[in-house]
Amino acid sequence: MPLFSLLLGLLGCGLETYNEDSAIGPRFELLPEGELSFQRVPADKATQSTLTVLSTGDERMVIDAVALSGPHADRFALPTELPLPISLAPGVEFPINISFEPTAAGQFSALVEVTPIVGPVLTRRIVGQACEAQGGADLCPP
Repeated sequence: MPLFSLLLGLLGCGLETYNEDSAIGPRFELLPEGELSFQRVPADKATQSTLTVLSTGDERMVIDAVALSGPHADRFALPTELPLPISLAPGVEFPINISFEPTAAGQFSALVEVTPIVGPVLTRRIVGQACEAQGGADLCPP
């Protein structure tokens, strides 16, 4: 061990390094892991699913923006009254209800982008499958 590092360690002046995977500072993750999926939704009907922001660091996390992007972003919707900025203490969760609003049958996808004041933007892919309802029913055929 170099003498300089040994002296710093003995004097209590340890060197602190940044590690993206550590819980030091404001950190967060998006749940569920993987895609947020809407399966077999009748066209012209809306349904919701929840993306949860979880503060995983040891300091308060502040979310500055939440946005949709991608080829079919217009088929999905965020809450109109999203209280930005969202400030979360360590260990606190914040649910974001995302709607899938298909206007026709097909496969649709977009990205949800969650932007903190400090740290990297996290994204989650959302996918939806819409079908034509049969016989006036609000259900997809089996």
